[in-house]
Amino acid sequence: MMNRDELRSALREGVVSVTFTKKNGESRVMKCTTKEDMLASYNKKSADKTEAPKEIDPDLFKVTEITDNGSQWRSFNFTQVTNTEV
Repeated sequence: MMNRDELRSALREGVVSVTFTKKNGESRVMKCTTKEDMLASYNKKSADKTEAPKEIDPDLFKVTEITDNGSQWRSFNFTQVTNTEV
């Protein structure tokens, strides 16, 4: 499994499959990225932006989930990650 910095780097380069434990205890697999040309649009009030809100917690990853139906912003806590695959 990647460390926090390796995961941030891999997400900037492309899509990573991240397995983590949700707050309710369920396991979740998410294909996600922070690569600029793949980011979901972020709508804050009336202004459209292409960047995620600022990250405060270094363990909180704000990513774009890549799905068959498009993409949207999601987040997960690195301390809950159980597996990563590039």
